[in-house]
Amino acid sequence: MLTARDDPRYFAALKTGQPMPAEDAHADSRTNEFSVSYLEPHGIGDRMLYANAALASLGMSALLNGVSPTDPITYAAVAIALGAVTLATYLPARRASGVQLVIALRSQIAFDRREDGSDLECLERLT
Repeated sequence: MLTARDDPRYFAALKTGQPMPAEDAHADSRTNEFSVSYLEPHGIGDRMLYANAALASLGMSALLNGVSPTDPITYAAVAIALGAVTLATYLPARRASGVQLVIALRSQIAFDRREDGSDLECLERLT
């Protein structure tokens, strides 16, 4: 159990109600205590990640017949596919970032004018 002697900054922050910045969650004694006292003795943590990765690699290797881990054609194909996905997401985002939101909303409101005047109230809130 964490005591005031172990981490005086944490308990001082609790008394004052002010948040305490955590520079690094792995080095911070508040989270490190949980990791050391519970996760590591029970074999939870990095070992679980490695075990899951090993199982995933076995499952995927069964699906990929004839592909070796050092196949350069596969690496090139994956790099090209990831580049295409990057461009497919980057270009629309770049185009959308050039639009000024207030101007777009004003033009949309002007386009969708209603006869009851409800759009004018929304337009007044924008200005």
